Amino acid sequence: MRQSRSAGDWAELGLPPERFHAAGQVLAGEVPAFLAACDVCLMPQPWTQFFAYFTSPLKLFEYMAAGRAILASDLPSFRECWPR
Repeated sequence: MRQSRSAGDWAELGLPPERFHAAGQVLAGEVPAFLAACDVCLMPQPWTQFFAYFTSPLKLFEYMAAGRAILASDLPSFRECWPR
């Protein structure tokens, strides 16, 4: 299995590998269990015109509904969904 860049960054920081898990794509019915296991949910998107203005960040809504902490890129498309 190919190591993700995030896992490599995690390892470079000297953090224990058993505390990092990148699930990749999961079945819809499994999403609640995966979110319940998360301490922090990530939304790292690059600043491009597409991501900044033309996407609907569905994962953001799933993360909010699950009551998880969220670390997200500061993009206009994300900010307009954030509770004020």
